Amino acid sequence: MDTPANTIHYFFAGYAVIFGSILIYIINLIGRFMPSSLAQS
Repeated sequence: MDTPANTIHYFFAGYAVIFGSILIYIINLIGRFMPSSLAQS
């Protein structure tokens, strides 16, 4: 019974790490492109 619980924990942990890194990447892209678009207009 312990193995499914541990697998689910690792599953959610992996999803959290991947989703978090994607969010940071998107925030970095927005922070990089927003000032340039504001400066152009």
